[in-house]
Amino acid sequence: MIQALMGLIARICISAVFLFSGWGKLLNPHQTIEHFHKVGIPLAKAAYGAAVGIEILCGVLLLLGARTRVASLLLAILVIISTYYFYFDFSDRMQIVAMLKNLAIVGGLLHLSAYGSGGFSLDRK
Repeated sequence: MIQALMGLIARICISAVFLFSGWGKLLNPHQTIEHFHKVGIPLAKAAYGAAVGIEILCGVLLLLGARTRVASLLLAILVIISTYYFYFDFSDRMQIVAMLKNLAIVGGLLHLSAYGSGGFSLDRK
């Protein structure tokens, strides 16, 4: 019971990051696409659509514990790519801290991908 509750809390915490981020991008498309161009992301408009779709759809799936293994793997890939483009300046201490936080999120997502959502989820069998 405690493990199931902890799994639910973990999914809520991690999904909140992506739902908040995806919603913010959705509300500010021009600013987000411009920022994507600025950091050198190729096909910025397509990348914007993919990022919003993955963050919101996979964030909801993660929250519900549905298709958790696939959703968390897609989110981990997205975080790795975004970390490369946004937090790869090792001369900037704040970027290093942000990169390390992103790596911690990737670790949590890979754990969910490997072991599933646990109890209190739609994936539960």
